[in-house]
Amino acid sequence: MGIQGALVVAVVSVAALSQSSVRVQWQLPVSLDQAKTDVRRVLGPPNETIPGSLRAVSPEAAADFIRSRPGQSLEYYYSSGLVGRYSSDRLFGITILARADYPGWIQRSGPIIGGVLVTDRREAVLRKLGPPSKVEDDSLDGKANVDEPVVFPAESRY
Repeated sequence: MGIQGALVVAVVSVAALSQSSVRVQWQLPVSLDQAKTDVRRVLGPPNETIPGSLRAVSPEAAADFIRSRPGQSLEYYYSSGLVGRYSSDRLFGITILARADYPGWIQRSGPIIGGVLVTDRREAVLRKLGPPSKVEDDSLDGKANVDEPVVFPAESRY
């Protein structure tokens, strides 16, 4: 399992920990529910802003998505290695990409939570955070073609 797989384990474990009685300290420069202006004060201006919260596959899909989720957007902060998801100008999601092909993107080098680094392998993540309290392993339905890449598969129709 590579770096990307380890990050998925970290995210699943973090989500489970945040809802339990166990509290692990986040180690990011910004936190959820911060105002967009406060996030920008800490991280600087975003390199890219995407209204509607998704990169659309088609203009029609973009228009439908934006109408269904007014006030949402994504902001990419290349020098911090973070992507912020906003709703009504409040930070409600943070994505840490293990790899990105954006010119100028700098992979996050500092810890995320509980000492976990984006470069940690699965074993290190489990050692630092402990076993996940819940693991989801849903199989694909018979109509899904695993050889055909799909953008945002949970929101796509096969």
